[in-house]
Amino acid sequence: MTKKAAQEKYEEAVEVAKKIIEEMSWVYKNYQILKAAKKQDVLDKFYKTSENYVLMVLIQSTLNEILVTISMLIDRDERTASIFILKSYLEDVSVQILIEGNYTQKGSPFNERKQACLSAIDKLETYMKDHKSVVRKLIRFRKDHLVHNSIKSYQGSEMLKVGDEKELIKLISEVVDPMEHILLNSGETPKSINLHFKSFAKNFWDSFSPKKKE
Repeated sequence: MTKKAAQEKYEEAVEVAKKIIEEMSWVYKNYQILKAAKKQDVLDKFYKTSENYVLMVLIQSTLNEILVTISMLIDRDERTASIFILKSYLEDVSVQILIEGNYTQKGSPFNERKQACLSAIDKLETYMKDHKSVVRKLIRFRKDHLVHNSIKSYQGSEMLKVGDEKELIKLISEVVDPMEHILLNSGETPKSINLHFKSFAKNFWDSFSPKKKE
């Protein structure tokens, strides 16, 4: 591979990493909002109030956004911010050389973080193979959501529910952390977003005082 071609692939890898961070930033924010909304004290406060229906719609809408984004991140389509497209760049020796040459992070050697990233992607892939029903539902859900069909078309075991997103967010986060270090020379996105939005989301739901129905 020529130096020019390698440089182009390296730049593509950086762009994919930026898109993954951008998409995961929204996942982290929405997930903190969702978790805060599902706290028992919030649910109890809204129970038997006129606003309870609004709360349920917001919970489902937030979950929908999370699931659609996750389904895109674990897709293998080159048009998406795909973690598996990123893997192909990280395994390319010519790209690796350029990534390492631009690596300026302290704390851990480049090869250690690179291997951590690849191992985390392998772990995610194993989960997907072992939980094909969840992955299948994610793919179907995304297609349904994007073409604006009714979510009611999914019944019974095919319905995605709160909780289906939890393990996938954890696994993707394990990819994002070392990836951000090696490709973007940064490492604060997940930590800072979760820290701030956890507090923001709690304060948001705590600010409501819905009246119980008589």
